[in-house]
Amino acid sequence: MLNSIVTADANLYQSIFRMLLAPLSWIPVMQRWLLNFFLSSSSDWVAVWKCTLLLLPVLLFVAAMWCTQLSLYTIPFRSARVKFAGMMVLSWWDAARAVWFYYIGLFRLVVVAVGWCLTLARLGLRLVMEALRQLFIAPFTFTGRLSKTYFRPGVPWIAFVMLLFWCLLEATIFTYTLFPTVSEVLADLVGMEAPRFAAPVLYLFLLMLILGSFACIQALLDSFRKRDFKLIVQMVL
Repeated sequence: MLNSIVTADANLYQSIFRMLLAPLSWIPVMQRWLLNFFLSSSSDWVAVWKCTLLLLPVLLFVAAMWCTQLSLYTIPFRSARVKFAGMMVLSWWDAARAVWFYYIGLFRLVVVAVGWCLTLARLGLRLVMEALRQLFIAPFTFTGRLSKTYFRPGVPWIAFVMLLFWCLLEATIFTYTLFPTVSEVLADLVGMEAPRFAAPVLYLFLLMLILGSFACIQALLDSFRKRDFKLIVQMVL
């Protein structure tokens, strides 16, 4: 008899305890289901989209449910219950507005990111097109600038280029003419054939002599033009 009474009391207490915890008992189950929902994703991209779009609103919802359900236990001890209920509804409204603003912010972020990407793509395309255009017109621009420089009054660029070409041609002719003789002389002095770089060295040497001779002629003409007889005598002697 006593055991049955104790068992009945224990069952009664358990029932009362379950009834008291009824507003909270389903929240851990919901949290476990939500946790499995976020952790079980078919790919990393799906997990990223879940966390981006749903994680913060779900966390806010879970926190709001805990606060709301726990506040139910304080209702019997409150004096302004109607005002408390209104404040609770207002809190849920603020939470809904926060979620709405969160999605609006995400949308604005996506729009701004797309705008930046389009702007950068447009800038890159313009840079590539401008580089190709400059590369295409570079020979014509260079030729035009050279033409303006050559035909500028007071600058004898055409004569200078022709003189330089004549010096190169004359050095080539003299190198072709003198190279066999120089090779024989070097072979007699050294006792072996002329090295491979003898021809370029001879060409540069003759080119310097020819350029120097024309420079001397120009200096002599300038001396006659200025009537600097002292310099003329020094150059002739």
